[in-house]
Amino acid sequence: MRFNGVPKSLTLNPFHLILAAGQVWPLRGDVDRGQRPSVSLKVEPYEIVAGETVTVRWESENAGAATLNQGIGSVERSGFREMTPDTTTTYTVLVRGPGGEATASATARVSPHSVQ
Repeated sequence: MRFNGVPKSLTLNPFHLILAAGQVWPLRGDVDRGQRPSVSLKVEPYEIVAGETVTVRWESENAGAATLNQGIGSVERSGFREMTPDTTTTYTVLVRGPGGEATASATARVSPHSVQ
């Protein structure tokens, strides 16, 4: 059935316009895949003596999943971990969401002797 030469039934999906007659037309332009995620990460204290503990804290927005390096793996989208690095260590968190991915890094400086 047609209305002014256009099929009455049509279906939309994010990538194509599908007409009832079986014609498929690609849609032009960008498809909104969601907001880009963001993340921040900090290490407190940023300078320690070997054997002491640091807190690695991160916060993200618009993320569906988060991963922390240094062999930790999947973590909450926002959270913290207490770590006891033996040497100066850079921590990096990667977050992913429908709008892409984002990373943030921070370094814990470790001295073998007492910090004066």
